[in-house]
Amino acid sequence: MWADVYTLEETMPLWLLEYVLMNRAPAPPNIKISFVLLPWPNPDPGSEQLPELLNTYVCLVWFRC
Repeated sequence: MWADVYTLEETMPLWLLEYVLMNRAPAPPNIKISFVLLPWPNPDPGSEQLPELLNTYVCLVWFRC
């Protein structure tokens, strides 16, 4: 393998070299998911329906917003 070190260093991505040679894994990227919650419609047309929430924003964040 030592004969192929130069070739491996030139072809392998940097994150893979860091993982294999230095035992360091790259930090995961921040993931943000946004969504809108809507009330479920009541199947009974004569009963009270929940009001729609207009202009609302919900941000679900794994790390920070």
